Amino acid sequence: MEQCAPPLPAELKIASDEMRRFGGWALESRLPDERSRDLRMLQEWEAADVIWAPSAHVVEKCQEYGANPAKLRLVRYPIPHWPEYSWRNRTREGAALRVVFAGTLMLGKGVQYIYEALHQSEIARHVDMHFFGGIELSSEGVARLSEVGKVHGAVARARLLQEFAHATVLLFPSLSEGSALVTAEAAGVGLPIIATRESAPPDSATIIEARNATAIRAALE
Repeated sequence: MEQCAPPLPAELKIASDEMRRFGGWALESRLPDERSRDLRMLQEWEAADVIWAPSAHVVEKCQEYGANPAKLRLVRYPIPHWPEYSWRNRTREGAALRVVFAGTLMLGKGVQYIYEALHQSEIARHVDMHFFGGIELSSEGVARLSEVGKVHGAVARARLLQEFAHATVLLFPSLSEGSALVTAEAAGVGLPIIATRESAPPDSATIIEARNATAIRAALE
């Protein structure tokens, strides 16, 4: 079987922890009860001969929640290539770093730590921050992000690849992923990447600690 994402209990624990710390950012204060789905996951692990996962993070979380380590295999997803959007062929104007985040705007993706890294920070004067992706934050959360960058919302993939081509770096401080597609897409056009280990980025990425605004600032510097 393919375990394309971390076990749901792990994801719900992260969501619960972040909602306690950044409660005003979240759309809902309650988390779903998924005990029946948890049981099915355990039954599927038991029935499987092999469980393949796209990242070391997923492998580790599966072991933590009861998967047989002998069944687990790490098989990474491929990186796509779009020569027509090549980052190396584009000119970038101005002295500011054009930094893009791409992905659902939600606590699990770590956007709140981008806010903490840039809010009232000296480095913010040198960063042109842009957020792309569907919005799953409260109006307060969106307002906070708007203090440190421009929130664009969801855009078509062609538009996003164009943004990657003209950016300086992709910043993706996600707290937990199976294997983040946006990091593969950024690598596919040659865009440098700053990301957490938990997002399972390509080997070329600069790795930062999750939940760490100081690490984000240091990487941008």
